This record gives sequence, C-alpha cells and structure tokens, in this order.
Amino acid sequence: MAQQHKRAVGEVVEQARRLADCLTTLRPAEFLRSIPCREDRVIDVTARVVLLGDSALSSLDHETTQRPGALADFIGSCGFTQHRLTRVTRELARHEAGAELAAQFAENIAEIGRRLADSALPDVVAYDGSAIRTVDLLRLTGIDWVLHCDDINRTLPTRTPITISRGILADSVRTLADTLRRRHPGHSIEVRIPPFAAVQCGTAGEPRHTRGTPPTVVETDPLTFVRLSRGRQTWDEAVKHHHVTASGLRSDLSEWLPLY
Repeated sequence: MAQQHKRAVGEVVEQARRLADCLTTLRPAEFLRSIPCREDRVIDVTARVVLLGDSALSSLDHETTQRPGALADFIGSCGFTQHRLTRVTRELARHEAGAELAAQFAENIAEIGRRLADSALPDVVAYDGSAIRTVDLLRLTGIDWVLHCDDINRTLPTRTPITISRGILADSVRTLADTLRRRHPGHSIEVRIPPFAAVQCGTAGEPRHTRGTPPTVVETDPLTFVRLSRGRQTWDEAVKHHHVTASGLRSDLSEWLPLY
C-alpha cells in the first residue's frame, strides 16, 4: 500500500486509541447519558464502536480478488447495514456494562494496531458481503471515529474533549463531499467545507452552468458537514444556529442529507 495510505492508516488507529482512552475512564453514570438529539446513549455508542472494531478485524482476515466498487457507491448501498448495526448495537448495550464494552474496544484497537504494523495490508477485502478497497474501508471507519468522538464531546462537555486530528477530519470531509458530488452530479450548486473541500453538485433539469461561481453557494464547517452527512444534525437546525450559510434558489440541501 502506498506511503500516503500508510499514513492514513496510522491516523485512523490513533484516533480510535483516543476514543478508547476516553471511554475506558468514564463513570457508570456517564455511560447512561443521552447523545444530543439522538435516541442513543453513550453506552450505545460504545457498543457500536466495539462492533465496528470487530468488523474491521474480521475484514482484514478476508482478502478477496473481487473487483471493488467506488466508495461512494458502497456508502449508497449501506442503509440496511446501518439499520441492522443499530439494532445489534442496542441489544449488546442492554446486556453488557459500559466499562466492559470500553475495555473490549480498547483491546480491538490494540489488535488492529498490531495487525497493521506487523503485516502488509491486503489491497481489497470483503466487508458485509461486498468487496471494498482496504484504504476505503479505513476511510469509512475513520468517519465513524470522527462522528463518535464528536458524539462523546457534545454529550460530556465538562470532560476534556477528545482531540480529532486534522488529517482524519480532512479525509472524512473529502470522502463525504465526494459522495455528495457523485450522488448529485451537476454544476449549479457549490458546496464549500473550508479548508478541506469544495464540490459542485446539481439537480435534474438544472440550467446549464459552465464557468465562474455557480448560482447557489452553500458553506459550512467540517464538523457540521460530518454531522449533517450522518444525521447528527438536521439542515434546519444547522441553518438556525448559523452553522450553514447558503445563497441562491436551490440552497436547501435537506433532501440530500444525511448521506447514510
């Protein structure tokens, strides 16, 4: 795997370690705190990252010669997987203590770190019945780490926040922005997420636009874009709290978000 991908692997593992370090220090009452604007609690988030770590470990054992698709297409097809993951997550959270789940997650991440350091990564692996490039699987996992670190930071504001690395945040934003672009091709809307990404999108039957600034411009910050893309914040909430600025006739992207 190319050197830049190795660097990305290191960032994904380090971000997971930061999340694990926080979870293993939580008190029992903190595991029962509700995530803002969600039905989930901190213990549900902890159970979810345990399952995500299990899936990542399993995939590294299943190299495949199948042809992988684009990550944007994979994201578009994983709605059922997310629904099933939510169901299994809540079942696990009902039967396990938060501290035990946090310890299991820390063990998973330590094992993933050893596996990635000790051996060459397979180029393509099987994940949830599909072939996916290993680097794309790590990008997808990195988005989850960003999302869940942000969940914990917002839920437990009196604790020292988990630092989200610039590199993994940038990669998450670019992956999600590219998915948005591929899902809604065109040039009438420019979505800006400074300093990491700017993409042009469009709608069916849009007027032809080939040069200069598109007639509609939407801008937001990186964390808000991740929250919108993953359903942690609604479009109306983001606009209300001035986390999004938008101008133009087609500046309401609520029908496009979340992405999954």
